[in-house]
Amino acid sequence: MDHRGTSFTENLLTRLLAALSDLATGRPRIGDAQFGDATFDGDAWFNEADFTGDARFTKTTFAGIAWFPRVIFAGDAHFGEAAFTSGAWFSQARFLDITSFSRGPSLAPPGSTR
Repeated sequence: MDHRGTSFTENLLTRLLAALSDLATGRPRIGDAQFGDATFDGDAWFNEADFTGDARFTKTTFAGIAWFPRVIFAGDAHFGEAAFTSGAWFSQARFLDITSFSRGPSLAPPGSTR
């Protein structure tokens, strides 16, 4: 799945994950996922999603809270330079392969000392 550069509303993400739901488990099942340079307006709920391939969120902007409760990342999970403006929750998430986070862009307003 390639959604690099896509702007997601909460509703659009909900519809996408519903379309990917496994009929037996009800959990969204996602193979390789490219979300580089995507923007998630509002909260981004990936509740109980199964990423069976690599998940790439490089330079992704999460304008609301990024929720990843009970998510399984079976392949590599990359969040390099992702911006979590309101926080991120990975409660009971499982990372089964290489996982990387690196410092994202500064969220401080221009001219601030933060």
